[in-house]
Amino acid sequence: MEIRLGDGLQPRQPIKLEFDLAGAPDLVAQLSEPRRPLIAVDDANGESDLLLASWDPDAQVVTATTPHLSKFTLLVTDPASALREGIARVIAGNDSAEPECASGDSAMVGETEVTLTPAQPGIVPACINASSDAVAISFDSESEHYYSVTSEPEGSFTPLRPDSSTDLIAVAIQGARGNATLPPKGMGRLDLPASTVSGAIYLTIDPVALQFGTLLAAMGMYGLDGSATFDAFQDLSASYDCAGTAIDSASEPDKESLDEFVGGLGDVASCVAAAAGKVVDAEGKVAAHKIGVVASLLTTLPDQLKASLTGVFSPFTGIRRLVYTLEPKVAEQAAPESTRAEPAAEPDASPSRVIDRIDIDTWGYDRVGEHTYIAANNNTKKIVIYWKSFAGDEQIRGECTSSVTLVGAGRTLEEHESRCDSYNPGTTLRVKAPGTYTATVTVRQEGQSALSRQVIVTVLPFGS
Repeated sequence: MEIRLGDGLQPRQPIKLEFDLAGAPDLVAQLSEPRRPLIAVDDANGESDLLLASWDPDAQVVTATTPHLSKFTLLVTDPASALREGIARVIAGNDSAEPECASGDSAMVGETEVTLTPAQPGIVPACINASSDAVAISFDSESEHYYSVTSEPEGSFTPLRPDSSTDLIAVAIQGARGNATLPPKGMGRLDLPASTVSGAIYLTIDPVALQFGTLLAAMGMYGLDGSATFDAFQDLSASYDCAGTAIDSASEPDKESLDEFVGGLGDVASCVAAAAGKVVDAEGKVAAHKIGVVASLLTTLPDQLKASLTGVFSPFTGIRRLVYTLEPKVAEQAAPESTRAEPAAEPDASPSRVIDRIDIDTWGYDRVGEHTYIAANNNTKKIVIYWKSFAGDEQIRGECTSSVTLVGAGRTLEEHESRCDSYNPGTTLRVKAPGTYTATVTVRQEGQSALSRQVIVTVLPFGS
């Protein structure tokens, strides 16, 4: 359908379009759940746009509102299928680049040989690159997940730029929030401070990046792909705030993760649509409007979407935090000669194995300092607390229990663990308000007095 006025004039007020499908039974049949109508717009200058539309099955009429006259084409679209394809594209990854190192779990840093040991080998292969005093860890992910990359000591992570604009935007959005991100089936390099010979690297599943990646890939199914979309999202500075829509499944695997993923995806899409409507730059306005239309369309997800996503992939199953340990290589020593094998002594809480130290760390989105975070847009915050127990330099993992309490803002939260530590995947506590909180970790070892250590956790108000 094409509507024009003489001399290229345009209406002063938006007008209503109606597509009467009473005489088009084939189109009527196509507009059944989960399909939705969408209007494609092509103006005389070759610019294209999209309009949201509504369907009245009783009257068999599709309606839409437009601020200008042009050529309009009625499309029938399936947002559930677009999201399924979007997820498939996200987890397909990109094999166009070569890893910086195919193997190498040890390297010389100065005169010290250091080794890199993954606690969960095979999921995201990693290897050491070292030259003189410079130390870097290269990753070649075989996983379908986005991972947030952190380290102790703190390093600088650079994702290998993928071909996919989906990954470029998702990584850029998280980067704008201070989160280094390794994309699915992607590669990256973590540069550590010079002369580093010991430390730990953490790769934590990032569901927010996955939400953005899925949404953006689904947009690609509607032709919103390539550099124009990337540039438009660069203009959507407000869209960075949408990434605050995290879901409980990020750190609470017992929740109904698929429900939360779909619900959170709708929240992110709504936020992106609202952000797109605020773009004033003329060059990016059309692309931003398309983004807003498709994002709004995807918020009308049908109930069967959850069923269709089940089996495509499980975004929150399995290990959520991968740990890599960097340490000096210990020289092998020959075992002393013996004419008789002695039975190994059972481990006990002897003086040499009495826990005397607890190391505590915390993690959360929007970290702005040591144990300091900015609250989500509803002023709540999920804090993940990690701890390890030591007897001297020896880490003690078994034959004790531990707990953590978080006290502040008039509330006390408490969680218990059946082991001496909680560092994979950590223990999650959710505070309901900004404030200063005291986190106390207590380890109880049989036959010994309980040992406690504390850290102060600060949650700043949203927008700080």
